[in-house]
Amino acid sequence: MKLGKVDMSPHEKRVLNPGESNPQLSYAYNTGSHYEGVLNLTAALDALIPENDVLHPEQPFFQVTHLVTEYSWAHVHYELRRVIKHLDESRYTAAARLIDRSTEVSRMGNMGVKLLLEHLPQHSLLTMRNTLPQDATGLDSPGYRNLRRIAKVLWKQFETAMLRESVDLAGLIQLQNDTAGGEPASSQVEALALVREALLRLDACMMEWKQTHLRMVWSQLGGLPSLRAGESGARTEDETLPVSLGGRPISGVQHRSDKALFPALWSAAEDAYHRLSV
Repeated sequence: MKLGKVDMSPHEKRVLNPGESNPQLSYAYNTGSHYEGVLNLTAALDALIPENDVLHPEQPFFQVTHLVTEYSWAHVHYELRRVIKHLDESRYTAAARLIDRSTEVSRMGNMGVKLLLEHLPQHSLLTMRNTLPQDATGLDSPGYRNLRRIAKVLWKQFETAMLRESVDLAGLIQLQNDTAGGEPASSQVEALALVREALLRLDACMMEWKQTHLRMVWSQLGGLPSLRAGESGARTEDETLPVSLGGRPISGVQHRSDKALFPALWSAAEDAYHRLSV
């Protein structure tokens, strides 16, 4: 199987750290190898800031963690488009498999923000942050914005599949009961139940990213709600809070931290609790 045509014409070697005087410490690439050609690796490495242009020693770490997140979300978007097609064609088992793959790919982004939380010193972040444009806000992430858009299409396709199989979310949750009596569900409905579970795991993974990011904001910028709460427990005086690079109070980060891609899944879980609790 050919993954792509590899250009084997002469290549000009490139280096990420052209100011390095010791050739043993030079990071060279663009060698014309099949490996680099198949992966389009030269273009990917060209995206990294050359060392001579680095404004702060922590900037490469900051960039790589964000790029890994954006790459992973771009691939999740690709996989979810395949999921939509599988659902449309009633291939529910294949859809569930790809949703679970998407969840695992998303964990690369979760690891990126966790690395920033645990290994980027606060003083380094704040001094580096001062070198960035004031409107370099993470709210402009194409990865997250596109995932929110495709999630709406995916959910509509899932609802269509439930209508096609004459089942609702409560019925799919009921299939988790190994002691249920009555007529066994069709294999298609059982597979659709696995899709519901996979979507829930994917949504939980995305919320984990947001909640880890929120903890990073608190640890690096401040704004922990319990330090600024009034007697009612509500946050007060947003204008005194630290602000994002976009100029917005960071309370907005907290507000978005539990926003679900598929809110109906979480409502159904609560409904099941009330229905089954004695």
